[in-house]
Amino acid sequence: MLTSHEQLLRAQNARLQEFTISNDEVTSTTPTMVPTYTVQRSASPSSLLLSTKHICAICGDRASGKHYGVYSCEGCKGFFKRTVRKDLVYLCRENRNCIIDKRQRNRCQYCRYRKCQSMGMKREAVQEERQNTRVDVRKVLDSTGQYMSTNQMEAESTSNCSDPEAQLERIAGAEEASETLFSNIKVESNDASSCESLGWHMIRIIDWALLLPSFKDILIEDQARLIRSGWYELILADIAYRSSTDKLLLWPERIMERDEAEMLGCRVIFDRIINELTMRMKDLAVDRMEIAALRYAILMNPGKPHY
Repeated sequence: MLTSHEQLLRAQNARLQEFTISNDEVTSTTPTMVPTYTVQRSASPSSLLLSTKHICAICGDRASGKHYGVYSCEGCKGFFKRTVRKDLVYLCRENRNCIIDKRQRNRCQYCRYRKCQSMGMKREAVQEERQNTRVDVRKVLDSTGQYMSTNQMEAESTSNCSDPEAQLERIAGAEEASETLFSNIKVESNDASSCESLGWHMIRIIDWALLLPSFKDILIEDQARLIRSGWYELILADIAYRSSTDKLLLWPERIMERDEAEMLGCRVIFDRIINELTMRMKDLAVDRMEIAALRYAILMNPGKPHY
């Protein structure tokens, strides 16, 4: 029986080939040192992210407003909306009392949905949105890591694409789908240099990118150029955000500690990721929506080298 990861690779093989990075390309473009890469808060963050005095009642992240009767973040809003509209049913692998907070909200979809309901989110409020304009959204993963059939999901209106608030919602939706992939797919290999892990990251980047505002509208050749130009920084930003101050989370269930980095000869890179990225992100209290906006900016920047 195929593992979830093998099924994903087989299902995505055709699309991944469109964005293939050859071994020569990886060898020639992957820096031997981590590039200087800083995270700074804008003087006017409201121009990029929605500001609010409230926190999400479900996970404690920054709330973007009142959604379905409860102050919540874009991630929990999108999760609740998809659950209701697709009539999804989840299972808890523990004792139905999982901690749902900013860092662990994607670990158990059953407990997350139950908390949405207990905090007052209303299913009927989601159903009322069916009167809005429909837009096509690609496949997203269900709680088992398998692909659900393609459905059309509703959005406020396609005319709102130029609205920063509407764009933020779509970025949040893409990030939520990417989070689901991250939390459900199991990478069988435990080899830190495995090509399988790079392929896993690349598939995840492509899936995420194709859900982003405007990305699907550009030529396939330009999509490939943007991904080839930014894949390294995108993976690096994601790893740095998920990691702690003494270990790197390379992919699900794969942690690298400092001693292992020393043994593998990559201690310098390890320290630079921790010191120059992870610790700075934690000092600035960067949240998931901010890292999503940062990754979106990295991908859509045509001025990067090698574009």
